[in-house]
Amino acid sequence: MTSVTANGHQLTVGLRARGEADLREASTMCIEVRGADGTFTVRPFARETGTARPGAFDGTLTFPLLVSGRYVLTYSCQDDYSDVELGTASVPHVGVSRYSDAYFAVVLSANRTPGGLQLVFASTGKPDLRDPATSCLNQGGAEEHPENARLDRSETRMYPFHYSRDVTEERDAGRPGQRTLPRGFSGVPGSAGAGSGSPS
Repeated sequence: MTSVTANGHQLTVGLRARGEADLREASTMCIEVRGADGTFTVRPFARETGTARPGAFDGTLTFPLLVSGRYVLTYSCQDDYSDVELGTASVPHVGVSRYSDAYFAVVLSANRTPGGLQLVFASTGKPDLRDPATSCLNQGGAEEHPENARLDRSETRMYPFHYSRDVTEERDAGRPGQRTLPRGFSGVPGSAGAGSGSPS
């Protein structure tokens, strides 16, 4: 590993790998995040390559930086390689909607606007991750889908990473809502006025 750089909600790792002709693809590596919200596994959504041939890789891989905790990298995501401690991140957020350690979404902020409740959230998982547009706001049992949804970033070339903001008209502005993702994901209790910020 040659470098680690955090920028917004992404973490870029510089890597130089050497081995025999059967050296595994660098893109198979993963990061395990261990923190107060649980343990999560994130995989790269982008890469830049300087050298890529059998037995050699020089370049960078970029991962989601969405939850707080210790970030530990494992080459090829297999236990026959030793772990590399990358450091600890603190990511302000409202809550985490979790399907498993590999599929999850994070509500990064929630604020009331003249148009309704604006949520900023990001999601990541494996290639079959469901479209973020399938999520909704559950208010007292009534599901409300966003009136105005915008994907600020959607990476699907490798492992998917979506960064979205949407506005949902609230039926009862005084009642906290719960962010609900597709079947199998946990909800995220939350109300307007929750803070937002950048990871550190």
